[in-house]
Amino acid sequence: MMGSNDKPQDELFYAFNLDEIVPHDHLLRDIDRVLDLSNLREHLAPFYSYTGRPSIDPELMIRMLLIGYCCGIRSERQLCYEVTMNLAYRWFCKLKITDKVPDHSTFSKNRHGRFLGWMVNGANIEPHVPVWDRGNEKQDRFGRADFTYDAQADLHTCPNGKELRRFWRSYQKPRTGVTKANEIKYRSRKRDCDACPMKEQCCPNTDIR
Repeated sequence: MMGSNDKPQDELFYAFNLDEIVPHDHLLRDIDRVLDLSNLREHLAPFYSYTGRPSIDPELMIRMLLIGYCCGIRSERQLCYEVTMNLAYRWFCKLKITDKVPDHSTFSKNRHGRFLGWMVNGANIEPHVPVWDRGNEKQDRFGRADFTYDAQADLHTCPNGKELRRFWRSYQKPRTGVTKANEIKYRSRKRDCDACPMKEQCCPNTDIR
């Protein structure tokens, strides 16, 4: 017998518990078990004003930052959206279903202007993010060290003597070639790779390197 889901969706009350929704083996549960921010509000109390716009809970800011770092969310706008939609993120941030997430512009101002600003200018701490260099992962293939870089011409030369450039054509509007991840990619030409006898050692699964 075929039924239909024609029940109204705008129920007045919901019996809902976020703690029951989040899996027990979720990464954020492991972090929450060892995370102690009990003294954070007391420590930051002198820096918050009792007048003006309502302040953002510092613990909420820290927990959202941890979600961004641990889950690879780089954009403040995307982070605020994910916390709004993801139940596990809401649980970790101690937000109820009806609680509002801070606006991304306010979050960004606090993150860059007060926090990654206090760290650099106030505490003289220079942050570093390690770069995972996968260029030399497999011993039977060419890695980054096998390519020669010419700084003056801004290009790489492969073991077969072919060039890898940022761009292979001119653009009316100049481009930097820097990606959103702050990387610069140098690419070979397909015709060079197709005729290369070393292709299996360089890029066997892609058209170009």
